[in-house]
Amino acid sequence: MEKALDSPTIEILVNLLELPSHIKNANRQTETDSVKLPIYIKYAIRCVTSCVRHPGGVDQLIQAPNGTEYVIQFVQTIRDEEIIANSAKITRIILREDKVS
Repeated sequence: MEKALDSPTIEILVNLLELPSHIKNANRQTETDSVKLPIYIKYAIRCVTSCVRHPGGVDQLIQAPNGTEYVIQFVQTIRDEEIIANSAKITRIILREDKVS
């Protein structure tokens, strides 16, 4: 885990979490259930969940541009249970670490 946190792993993972434009547009039209998410989003959110279990990972996620924004966006718009669960877990860990002002 230390090697992963020494490199820009969190920043790379956060960049993968940005929803593609066709999914954002579908979310606006309330067609979320009919749009299939790219599988890499599910794997990237799993990796971010693992990284934030380390206090250094929490710091990096908060400092990453749009990091927490993308995680909250998943809870609000995505219907995949695993992604929602991992996003909620990330949010809970961040709040537990008391890093959000």
